[in-house]
This record gives sequence, structure tokens and C-alpha cells, in this order.
Amino acid sequence: MKIVLITCVWQRHVITAAFWAFVAHLRDWWEPHELHVIAAGSEEPEQQEMAREGGAEYLNVPNRPLGRKFNATLQAARCHQPDAVLIMGSDDVFCERIAQAYLPFFAETPYVGLEDFYFYHTVDGRFGYWAGYKMARRRGEPAGGGRVLPASHLDHLDWQLWANGKDHGMDHSAFQRLREVGIEHPPLISCRALEGCAVSLKGPVNLWSMEQVQPKLQDDATPLQQLPADVLEILEPLRVSK
Repeated sequence: MKIVLITCVWQRHVITAAFWAFVAHLRDWWEPHELHVIAAGSEEPEQQEMAREGGAEYLNVPNRPLGRKFNATLQAARCHQPDAVLIMGSDDVFCERIAQAYLPFFAETPYVGLEDFYFYHTVDGRFGYWAGYKMARRRGEPAGGGRVLPASHLDHLDWQLWANGKDHGMDHSAFQRLREVGIEHPPLISCRALEGCAVSLKGPVNLWSMEQVQPKLQDDATPLQQLPADVLEILEPLRVSK
């Protein structure tokens, strides 16, 4: 199966370097499936070089609005005629146990997402757990990062998953668009139930800060140790409060 991972990059160079280290592992974890990567950046030569070194196709797209930027990656993905698309933030990574949990879905309809997520502030060390959407109107929606959509679903939307003018509320907007064409929520993988780790890496520059997300802070950050060692090594120099 051919999967295209799409992401958008902007500033946060160290966190993005950790993301590219994760992508290298994901290619191995998901073999023999073919993983192609498309990253949209915005006039940042360093990001372009990191994407190139990570084996990705790089697009230069204005950073705002974000909906247009992400749609540009989808249109580029369409040209590769993939079976499915994986949507990731460039600050999202997960462990091998989570990666393996996707594989049974690839054997059927590749439509799946993550129910819950950890959040880690790479500077001050705060570590939190977000249990997923609990409000009635969003119950059952997957997290933004880690969604896999089959090409057949995207065909219904002409590969325009987001409103071009959107900068915030993009995840919910995307699933509203899917519902409009009769597509409901996907099955969800629970990180906590699997004792795995999918984590959003936070720093000084974020689309969504930990204060906005308000995950439940944890005293024990042991789940992070499931991430590949090279990913953790890249992040270590960011810590100023230990």
C-alpha cells in the first residue's frame, strides 16, 4: 500500500528535526508499505534542507492561512495516487507500539485515528495527558495528528479537506466536511490502553499551547521513554528547567 504523509513546517527547527528522526523510524515500522512524505514550508531554507534530508517532497507555501497550506500538501499527495494519506503536525511523534496498531487497518479500509494524546513541553518539562474529545458534539472525533484517510474518502472532497481560509478549528471543520458527504468517524486507537506514546511536542512557538489544550498534567513522564532514543536526544538540549 502507498501512503503519503503530509505535514506543514514553520520555525521550531529542533522540534522539526525530532519529527524527521521519527519519520525515518516510521518508514521502517510500516514496511513493506511505501511511505512518501510531503512537507509544506514558508520561505525557510533550513526547513527545506531538513525536509530534503528527510527524503520528503517540499512545497513553498505562505504560512497563512493554514487551511490553504495543508490543502496544498493534499493536492501534491493526490499526484502520487496513494491508497491513503496520513496527516501529521510537524510536532507530533509516536512510538513503535502505536505504529504497529495501525497495520491491521491497512489490510482493510485505511481509515483510523488516535483517540488520545500526550503533550510534552520541551523547555520546562511539563508532561500531560489529553483523553480525547468529551463534549457531545465532538465525541468520537480523532485527534488532529495521526489521522489516516483513504483516497476514496478524499475523492469525495476533491482532495480539499479544509476550508482554505481556516487558521483555527481545522480538525473539527475537516470532519464536518466529511460528514457532509456521508463519512462518519473512524475507528480510534487509544494510546493509554495500548500503553504506548503519541505526543505533541511543545515549545515557545506553537499553533496550540499547553495552556490552551489543558491536558491533565502527569507526575510521571515514563511514556516518553517509548519514543526512539534519537528523537529524545534531539530534544534534550531544549530543556532549561530540569
